[in-house]
Amino acid sequence: MGLGSLLLPGILEFSLRFSYSTLPSMAGLKGWKWAPSECSEGTLLTWPENTPSIHGLRLGVYGDSVAEGHRLAQPYQERFGVLLARKLSSQQVIWTEANDAHPGASWCSAVGTARSRIEHHEVEAALVAFFADDLAVHAQFSIQGQPVRFTSQATPWVRPWVEFSYLFNWIWLHWNQRLGGADPRYIHPVDQELFVRSIQYLMQASTQNQVPLLIALIPPIGVKNCPKSPSKTSYCNWMIEDFWLIARLLEQAHAPWVNLWDVYGQDDVTVPEERSLPVGGLAIHPNAHGHQQIADRLFPELKNRLKGGAQP
Repeated sequence: MGLGSLLLPGILEFSLRFSYSTLPSMAGLKGWKWAPSECSEGTLLTWPENTPSIHGLRLGVYGDSVAEGHRLAQPYQERFGVLLARKLSSQQVIWTEANDAHPGASWCSAVGTARSRIEHHEVEAALVAFFADDLAVHAQFSIQGQPVRFTSQATPWVRPWVEFSYLFNWIWLHWNQRLGGADPRYIHPVDQELFVRSIQYLMQASTQNQVPLLIALIPPIGVKNCPKSPSKTSYCNWMIEDFWLIARLLEQAHAPWVNLWDVYGQDDVTVPEERSLPVGGLAIHPNAHGHQQIADRLFPELKNRLKGGAQP
């Protein structure tokens, strides 16, 4: 092997960095770690500026874009957290949704924020809404608007290249596009142990601060349209697998949770924007009717949790 062959990768790496000054590697991801930190504190998020002023008893809602009401025409009136607060209210007691959900939030963010709100006495009840992909770890960035994710089968010797090499990511991006690869994910047993432990810490904070807690596990609305034998790399395969893995871990943690797998029944609750998805796509966000179904299912469970808790 000549000197030129040895220098070629370095020349290509330099050329890519020079040509794509904004081309990131995974090393540039803010706060990215292979082993996530303990979810004991969480990041306190401010209330969105356009959220109505909080008055009465506060129902804290934590989760991702589904809990946030993404793609609803009127999320501050139609999402399930608002509907639940309305159903809990009476002439004597007013409940208001205090929504801390945000698109792309991880389970760690939801649990950490819920625990912080509880420990700081900023809510009188807490609802944590997990989604089917919340255990998936996607290291993600973009090149010219195109999403780039590392392969879930990345072995330890490959990871340093994934993390630090522009050339590796550039080659992987184009190779994956040619193969038509689906979004992969990486779930390590350590992450599962951390999930269970963090749920138990959250439950402990709920008990110590006398703030009723309920956890909901929400499926993608498009699962009923999945084939019976989906490919292993498709959303229909891994997202369903992950849903039941989260369910098993919640049972392991002895959490107060509700399985919403069949909440939508056979109704079409798809938002218009997700009715024409590409092959392999999976509808995620329910419409207003879907949020109503979630609220109706959760209401008796939440009301039961409130007995002897925050409810005066």
